[in-house]
Amino acid sequence: MPITTSILEQNVLGSLLLKGRREGMGMVVRGVIELRFGALPGWANEKLSALSTSGLEGLIRPVLHATSLEDILK
Repeated sequence: MPITTSILEQNVLGSLLLKGRREGMGMVVRGVIELRFGALPGWANEKLSALSTSGLEGLIRPVLHATSLEDILK
């Protein structure tokens, strides 16, 4: 019998997977921003920490075109 339940629907595994995805995306976005603009000030770290996975994903393209950190994290 095939398994038809998504792992995301599982309470423990699904939440761990989503948490890991968000943390991984945060590390990637933070790393790219730091490569472009140097060490992040506290306000920028707080702003990034508050974003959802989709919010972090939405920063990828703007990081490539921004001229300042403020352009990305207004």
